[in-house]
Parts: sequence; structure tokens; C-alpha cells
Amino acid sequence: MIRTTSTVAVLSIYIGVISSALAVGITEQRRELSRAASSVKAGERFAKAGRVEDAKQSIAEAQEALAGIAEGLDQRYEPRFNRTKEDLAQLHADLSAVGVKLPPLADLKPSQDQPTNPAGDSPRGPAAGDRVSFVDHVRPILTRHCGNCHVGGSRGGVSFANYSSLVEGAPSGRFVEVGSGAESLLVDVIASGQMPPSGNGPTPQEARVLVTWINQGAAFDGDDPTKPLEALKKSDMPAKPAADPAAPLPDARPIPMATGDESVSFSLDIAPLLVQSCNDCHGVQRPRAGFSVASFQRLWQGGDSGPAIMPGDSKGSLLVGKLHGTADGARMPQNRPAWKDEQIVLVARWIDEGAKFDGPSATESLARVAAVVRAERSTPEQLSADRQQQAESQWRLAIPDEKATVATSKNFLAIGNLPPRRLEQLVGAAENQAGEVQKYFQQTGTPFNKARVTLFAFDHRIDYSEFGTMVERRSLPADLRGHSQYDLVYPYVALVVDSGEDEPDEQLLAQQLATLWVANQADGRLPEWFIDGAGMAIAARLHKNNPLVETWREQLPIALASLSDAEAFTNGKLPPAATATLSFGFVDALLQKRANLERLMTAAAETGDFEAACQQVFKRSPTELAELWVASERRRR
Repeated sequence: MIRTTSTVAVLSIYIGVISSALAVGITEQRRELSRAASSVKAGERFAKAGRVEDAKQSIAEAQEALAGIAEGLDQRYEPRFNRTKEDLAQLHADLSAVGVKLPPLADLKPSQDQPTNPAGDSPRGPAAGDRVSFVDHVRPILTRHCGNCHVGGSRGGVSFANYSSLVEGAPSGRFVEVGSGAESLLVDVIASGQMPPSGNGPTPQEARVLVTWINQGAAFDGDDPTKPLEALKKSDMPAKPAADPAAPLPDARPIPMATGDESVSFSLDIAPLLVQSCNDCHGVQRPRAGFSVASFQRLWQGGDSGPAIMPGDSKGSLLVGKLHGTADGARMPQNRPAWKDEQIVLVARWIDEGAKFDGPSATESLARVAAVVRAERSTPEQLSADRQQQAESQWRLAIPDEKATVATSKNFLAIGNLPPRRLEQLVGAAENQAGEVQKYFQQTGTPFNKARVTLFAFDHRIDYSEFGTMVERRSLPADLRGHSQYDLVYPYVALVVDSGEDEPDEQLLAQQLATLWVANQADGRLPEWFIDGAGMAIAARLHKNNPLVETWREQLPIALASLSDAEAFTNGKLPPAATATLSFGFVDALLQKRANLERLMTAAAETGDFEAACQQVFKRSPTELAELWVASERRRR
């Protein structure tokens, strides 16, 4: 599973719950040095590919990052600062030598004086306890810190041009989790320093304003949610909280469920059409005419004109009339090509067959519903092809200027910037370690997954970091060299594979593959901390003498000694490092009898809930199990 820096922990640091401003400065300096080095490397690649404008932009970004930390630079980072500065100067000189006109580089000299913030650096926020205004308080923060890339533009497909685009999010996910500021991506990328890339991010006070606004419901108090931010005016109407697309709808009509006898699948045939054509105007927040296709539940509800779908009666269904252009008002979709006749016929047939839902959840986004059902119904060959297409797309996003090498085996697709021989070694090692994991569970001879699992292999740590930034939209911890992501549709492992080493790191491979195996066997129903711990514990049993495994065991007593509340551990409220160590110890103890984990995985898949699975297998809650384990470990030690 992906290991992210705990949002709560990062926020507590970011918004001032630390005693030293210098500690925050050091973190920012390390981050900006990494960004500067990444920009220089990207510039070198762009220059080599003849992409001059992109190379110039990379030079500017590197210079900006270095300039932002030159004053007050911690002396520990001065050698790295100077090396990056020299590399930047060399790139600048190389481009100038071939006739590219560039502004001169500033002569940056690091100093140990602490930087200060100028007066009036932040817009005035609300008084303590007041309602946060989107127009008065949130809008200035967004325009000040996100304006160049996401307010005036949509870099990376992310637009904050207006309130609606902010709360609806992008295809990659939502930025605002209504009622949960600490869990919102908007706050996470700011608190972790990932955004804005200039490093000139919101102040702690501004970050607190964003968190409070989201906690209060992400309400809108302007005159038009689709207006550009700079044109917004306060409305005389009361502020309206943002809608939660997963919230149950009052007095909703019962949703008819598919039996499998239908000739048209909503998830495979209808949902992709709605996502492609209707999402812009009828998405999550403030959809036009009150009609939303954010989920099947919202589609089923209808809009201001009532239900859009009348099961068994396509001719009387508003949705079909709108697609034909025969209902009152404009044809749908507006400002887009009309649907083809055969597409409308498909919708009509689905409605005449009862408009039945065949997805995993009526509250999930239609894009997710379509992807899950397609994955479930695809053959292994079809799903492997879909996963390869997704992997190649993500590679181009992360490393756009370097063509990937690809290698395949029975269970894996490896894609990376390694020599072909090295990539073949990697898939061979992955097959071996996958076999060891399955052998541990006495399930040899079966496919590791329904289709090939993707292995992203990066020759340099900086490329791995770029993958985190561009694909996962997060800053990967500096000491991390590999992680995995379980998903029914698209599981993958991302690794740094140094081409100078003799063999791939088998312990790291075993850990990530064991993580995916456990998650897959439990149908993704186990919490992330438990799955991560299982991956570590299984790898520890397969590679008992590995130095890293020994380190895990050495760290466990320290983590146990500092643990005051087992519930904080099982609820994921501890710092990531402590959670990882304790999770390893917890599952390692469970594996004293392998059948314990096997029964728990099966129960989780059946019940769909970790708590219920623990009660079924052990007659105890997860917290009660953790308390027993902690008490036992402390007695033993």
C-alpha cells in the first residue's frame, strides 16, 4: 500500500504545533533543494530532446527554488546547494553555447541568516470562531498561491478557476473532502510542501483557514459558483455548504439491481458515455438544473424537473428526450456533439429493461464504477492490456522525455528507464519472490493476480520522486525506495532499482508483493496499516537475515515503550514510522499461526469490514487484540 506522510502529523507541524520555526525552515530547504535538482535534471533531458522552451522553464524553476532558500540556508545543506547551483550553471552554459537566449543566472550565495516574512504577507483571516467566507478568506489564498497554475490555468488538469471546479475536483480525485479538512487533498499537498512548486506556500494561518473552511462544510457565499474567482461578489443569500456526493439521499426511490439477464450493462455501456459527455455541467457540486451524474444515486434522483429515468419507459424518460432534443429546453449535452443514434438507442434499451444498476456501489463515481466492473468482467488478457495502457500513460506523465523500456513475464509488466537486461532481471526476481509469497501461504501454481501487476522501475531516486509528484500527487519520503498500491483495477509497485547493483533488492520486492497479495486475498477490505504490516512481517519471514529486517525488530521495543494508547495505533493516529513498526510487530505476532492471517483475510473479504472480521475470527475488536498484544510484548520484554 502507498505510505503517505500522515496528513494530521504534517498539518500539526505545518500550522505551528512545534516550538521551533527553524525546524519548518529546514524541512522546506530540503524539499526545495530536491525540487531544484529535479528541475535541473528535467532541463537536461528537455535540452537533449530539443525542447528548448521546456528546458528554459526548468532553469527558471530551479533558479527560483534555489533563490528561495539561499538566505537562511542551513549549513548542512550548503554542499548540496552548491552542487545543484553548479549543475544549473552548466546547463545554462550548454544552452547558451548553442544560441539559446537566456537571462543571466543570479549569483546566489547561501547565508545562515534566518529569512523573515514581510509585513502584510497574508490576507486577513476570520476571527477565531467565525464562519470562514469563501469569497473573503479562501479566495485570496487560492489566487495568491495557486493563481499562475490552477486559477488562471489548469496545469496537470487541475483547475481552481471557480468554486465549482475546486469542489468537484479532477478525474484523478477530489480536492475537498467536505467536513474533513485534514483529509482533503487540497490541504495535504500544501501541508506536505508539494504545492505550490515555488515553495511560496500559504502561511500557517492561511492553512488553518483552509482547514476550517472545509471542516465547516466548504460553503459558498458568492453570487455564482461558476464565475471566475476574481469576478466573484458576496451574495446576500446564506452560504450553502458543498454537497457530499456519497451522502444518502432522503426519500430516494429504491434502486433496481441487475439480475445478469439484461442485454445492456449500465456500468460498461452507459456510465462511460455519461462521464465523457455530461460531467462538466452535471458533476458533483451545483450541477445545472439540479441534475448530477456524479454517481448512480444522483443520476437516479433526477433534478429540478424530477426523475430523468422512468424504468421500463424510455419514451417517457426525460434523459432520452434531452439526448434527442425533443424535451423542453436545449438538447443535451450542450456545446458538445450530439450523441449518435446507436448510443441513444442503447440508453433507451437499458431503461426499457428496468434501468438496473450493476455496479459495486451506487454512491461511487460513475468513472470508478465503470472501471471496477470492466476489470471484474475482463479476461486476464484484456485486463493486462488495460493495465499496460495505464502504466504507459503514467510513465509519460511522470517522465515525459524518456522512453520507457518494457519487459513482461507471466505475472508482471515491468516498465522503467533501466537497460533491457536489467528489467528482465527484475521481472525474474519478482516471479521468484511472488512464488515465495504464495509458497508461504501454500498456494503455489495459481496466478499471482488476475492479470499482470505493473512494476515501475526507476534508475534514479529523483525519477521515483517525480513519479510521486506527477502521478500520485504527493511528496515521497526521502528515505523511501519502494511502495505498492493495491487496487482491483490497477495494482502496481514502484521501486528504485539501481542499475549498478548486482541483483534487484529481493527483500524489498518480497515486502511489496506480499502487501499486494494480502490486500488482494482480503478483497481490499483490510486497513492500510494492517496490510503494510503484513507485507513487512511476511518479508521478514522470507528474508530473516536481511539487515533491514533486523532494524525493524530493533525498533519494535522502542515503539512499544512510547505507545500510550493501543486505540491510537489501530485508528492510524500515530506518526507513520511508529505505525509501520507497530504494524509489523502486530502482524508478525499473528503469524505465529499462519492460519490466523488466512482466516482473517477470508473473513474480511466475506464481511467487507475489518472490525467484523476480527470479531468473527477472534471474538475481539481490533483495539482489544492490539491491547492484548501490547500487554504480552511488554511482559515478555
